[in-house]
Amino acid sequence: MKINKIDISYFKGQESKNTFTTKNNFQKPYIATPYSKIPYKQGIQYWAEIHKPNVADFKDIETSVLKNNVLLNIDKNSPENSIALRMLIKPIQEQNANPAVKMLYKKMLQNLDSIDSNSDNFATFYSENGKTIEISINWDKKDFSSILNKSIKDFIGLNIDEKTLEQEKELALQDLDLNQDNSAHNALYGIKNCSKEDIKNVSIADIKKFHNELLSNSAALCAISIPKGTDETTIVQIKDDIGNQIPNQKPFNDDILSKSPLPIEKEEVFYLEPNPESGKLISKTFNFQNGFSLKDKVISDLIGAALEEIIYENYSQSAKSLICSHNTDFLNKHFVTYIMADKNAQINEDMINSAIKSITEKPLDDKLFEKIKQRVLESRKENLKTSISRAELLEYKPTQSVTKNNEFSTILNSITSKELQQKAQMYLKTPSITEIRN
Repeated sequence: MKINKIDISYFKGQESKNTFTTKNNFQKPYIATPYSKIPYKQGIQYWAEIHKPNVADFKDIETSVLKNNVLLNIDKNSPENSIALRMLIKPIQEQNANPAVKMLYKKMLQNLDSIDSNSDNFATFYSENGKTIEISINWDKKDFSSILNKSIKDFIGLNIDEKTLEQEKELALQDLDLNQDNSAHNALYGIKNCSKEDIKNVSIADIKKFHNELLSNSAALCAISIPKGTDETTIVQIKDDIGNQIPNQKPFNDDILSKSPLPIEKEEVFYLEPNPESGKLISKTFNFQNGFSLKDKVISDLIGAALEEIIYENYSQSAKSLICSHNTDFLNKHFVTYIMADKNAQINEDMINSAIKSITEKPLDDKLFEKIKQRVLESRKENLKTSISRAELLEYKPTQSVTKNNEFSTILNSITSKELQQKAQMYLKTPSITEIRN
């Protein structure tokens, strides 16, 4: 992963929290062998049968529950010489706090970030309105243990000072109107408006109280990817750091995953001024109504790939700078698909709506269905090349103790076009939040 990989936040019009933690979101679509060149007279069904998508997936996954109830998945086969960690901390109940406290809490977490501009090393902290706390660490193997130890201590103690808080208050006051006008994002995350006086009156004690209440009433899922051949002493040390420093958590179970904390109850459309630097953007966000399994991951990737492929086929000639992508937030339970283009391109909401109609009203034709399977497979292969991407993928297996080789391929090949259509109907024929910067 390189630091110049930029992920666009679909509600903010600016670099998102994933700038340093996400890879391949905007890669060009994978182009499989043109079907017109396949020589078999039996056609696509025969070709698909003997060329079923396949990828050497995870092996040797260790799953354990630490003494503080953190559910931990460890992958011991990363090809990189770095160790990566992804931790998701999910509050069980909504914390009733001043909106200004929640706003500044997010900023205080981001002040804990450590970024090494000369390497791929980073440690980042993020939370939006206290819904979920995300920790991402990717560091050289030899220094990982010390960075992990320091990062967790700084996070748990929320080591901030008055000077930092005052600086963030000034920035929050400057951007207050802009942030509160971001209606789509605020509606999705339940962010309420606050006044300038609210911001000025927030103290470090207020922020730490909110932080401690979140941590004492939450469940945590952690995924780690470690290079092949890492000695057991290092693994034990990492487990000890996480088990000893993170406060006791609630057991991580299906009840937590089944909740939909960000429900979209009605159809809403929000119009925003286009950003002259990033161009135009149109996004649609739906409630993701499935669970947290690997199959759910595969299904969401197939739906996203199908929408993108249809949009590219229909509009890439008329909108030369067109980029299509998708994202699924499993803990906050939403699926977003979006298109972007430069300020001179013509894009509109119907480009997404027509693609949704195509995959919800009838099964995909065989050629397109096999093409998107190949795209999803290629994306999986790329993500298995780096420690941080492997750690992110392990977030989709919170309770499974054994991950069989090629399980991803088995699930991918088991899904039929009809099943994909039915799942797409489940997700995409529900109320959505639409943002238009055009």
